Amino acid sequence: MSVRAGIDGDGLAVRPRCVGRDDRDHVSLLRPSMPSRGTPRQAIRIPDDLWERLGAAAEEAGTDRSALLRELAERYLAGPRDIEQERRERKHARRLVELRLVHDGFERQLAQTERLHEARDRQIRADVDAGVTVDQVAEALHITAAEVRAIIERDQPST
Repeated sequence: MSVRAGIDGDGLAVRPRCVGRDDRDHVSLLRPSMPSRGTPRQAIRIPDDLWERLGAAAEEAGTDRSALLRELAERYLAGPRDIEQERRERKHARRLVELRLVHDGFERQLAQTERLHEARDRQIRADVDAGVTVDQVAEALHITAAEVRAIIERDQPST
């Protein structure tokens, strides 16, 4: 068995603990022995991996673990329904972002398809004007002769 102790990244003392067969993979936290800033000292037990992820999340949010834990406790005590509502709203917001991305992708694909069809239609008209038969154009493009005629007639002024 070995014993681990020290100071973590937030300046909190990590209580010595035995590590061995019975290890539950946790840290016990105590504030360092310095004058309190008005907040009572509390000890909590959190698994090491959760503690590390909490530290990373706090750093990303520009705060420390203690402030983040206080905020989470306040939010939880404000009402579990509020937390569930926030979770639903975040899930809904993520889904809206996903749907916007899909919609934007479809819009880009549609615009690209329209540009390709316009280019194809111009080429069909140019080929027919150059003397290529409607049947030859239809065969080359794997479309029917009726579709080729419809493309040619679509932009021609009626008399």
